[in-house]
Amino acid sequence: MDLLSQLQEAGLAGALGKALSGPALATPADHQGGQAVQMYVLRLPLDERREICRAIEHACSAGLSTSQTKSRGLGGFVEAWQEYAAYEEPVCTKS
Repeated sequence: MDLLSQLQEAGLAGALGKALSGPALATPADHQGGQAVQMYVLRLPLDERREICRAIEHACSAGLSTSQTKSRGLGGFVEAWQEYAAYEEPVCTKS
C-alpha cells in the first residue's frame, strides 16, 4: 500500500487495504518473521490486480521503495504481482 500511496493511487491503495483487512493466515509454530511478513488470502478483481501490477511495475522502474523494502529492494515483488495479475479464476460449470 505504501508504494501505491507514493504514486498517488489512493483508490488502489484503499482496495488493497480493504482486501488485507481480514485475518492473516495461521503461521507455523517456528515462524520467525513477525507481523511484517504475515500472509493473507488476497482476492481482488482482475481489473484491480492488473492496475496494481502496472503501478508496482512503475514504482520499480522509478526506483521507489518503502521503509520495509529499502534495504532489499523490490526483487520478486513485481514478478509476484505479474503472476497474480495474469491469474484468472477458474469458472465452475455444472455438467
